[in-house]
Amino acid sequence: MQVLEGIAMGIQQNPTGFLNIALGVGLHKVPECLAMSFSLLELAKKKALIIMVIFSFSSPLGIAIGIVLTDQNEIVQAIFIGISAGTFIYIAASEIIVEEFALGEYKYMKYAALLLGIAFFSGLKITLGQTGLGD
Repeated sequence: MQVLEGIAMGIQQNPTGFLNIALGVGLHKVPECLAMSFSLLELAKKKALIIMVIFSFSSPLGIAIGIVLTDQNEIVQAIFIGISAGTFIYIAASEIIVEEFALGEYKYMKYAALLLGIAFFSGLKITLGQTGLGD
């Protein structure tokens, strides 16, 4: 997943598109890292360190791959941006949201947080404008 979000950033041909995607990725890294940290607490230190190193280098590797792909035609770029966006949507819709809403505890707070997140990122989209190949 980290490699795909890095590809989405690296494939951008203008600074505005890169900054828009980097902002979205950066905002989602905070809860992602917190969740991963709690999982790593249960592992042995050596195994946790290996996972952290792989995690840390995944996005920069994806950015490097994306930079290489910028020399390709727009169809190749569109395919990789689509794969990256589709992966985010798939994981959110089929794993995270389903798992959280399966638990009845704090149901209304979860709905409110989901709607707040959608409104926040929609506001960013409206405020910052287009991202991706069309810029």
